[in-house]
Amino acid sequence: MAQGLTSIHATEPDRVLPPFIREAARGTMLAMDTPTDHDTVAAIGCANCAACCCRLEVLLMGDDDIPHRFTAEDAWGGTVMRRLDDGWCAALDRNTLLCTIYERRPGICRDFAMGGSACIDERLEYADHRARS
Repeated sequence: MAQGLTSIHATEPDRVLPPFIREAARGTMLAMDTPTDHDTVAAIGCANCAACCCRLEVLLMGDDDIPHRFTAEDAWGGTVMRRLDDGWCAALDRNTLLCTIYERRPGICRDFAMGGSACIDERLEYADHRARS
């Protein structure tokens, strides 16, 4: 694992998992269809994100304008965002956990809602993976 990821996860666990995510992992969080206040939703942001979505395979569409060095071909011949040996997107800066091509990021990445149910699911899965490691 890259040093930046290791140091953030080891020394700043709250940056990786905010309290309400830890509650969800313990099963004490309200159901996702339960109304929440703005502060809870706002708690997920770039400052406390572990870039869990950057572990997902991203299929590129025709109008995506991604630098070639960040792309790869999948087993079915589709063009995807390349991932490095650590499993994270090649465009992710390992020290800051920010996208290095943010302005040119794929449409799928643009549509991924920070704090949405898919985001929460990925964070929980990542927390579970880390707990088993």
